[in-house]
Amino acid sequence: FGLSPQNEAQQVAEYAFQKGARSVLMIYPNSDWGKGIAGAYIQTWQGLGGKVAAAMPYPPSIDFTKAVSSVLGISEHRSTRISFDNVFMVATPEKARTIVSTLRYLNLSQTIYS
Repeated sequence: FGLSPQNEAQQVAEYAFQKGARSVLMIYPNSDWGKGIAGAYIQTWQGLGGKVAAAMPYPPSIDFTKAVSSVLGISEHRSTRISFDNVFMVATPEKARTIVSTLRYLNLSQTIYS
């Protein structure tokens, strides 16, 4: 039997914290499913002492480049105002590919764990 998505989120939070991450950018769908998984991650993350640098709940149709840039305060010079060392993303495979491509485009790919 597999773990529930909420249990997996808790394990991911523990893993990232053990690896030294302390500040997370949360990207998740603005739905009950997405909020439930993100909530489980946040509860575990903050319980460990981690900080949520920014949270980005997204609607079904979104321009991720604009949305991520806005949440992080990225200007045309591509410098960030918000600091984070970890990204937690809840998404379907198709949306995940789009989000990862956006993070790479914005030169944030060093924060992506495989």
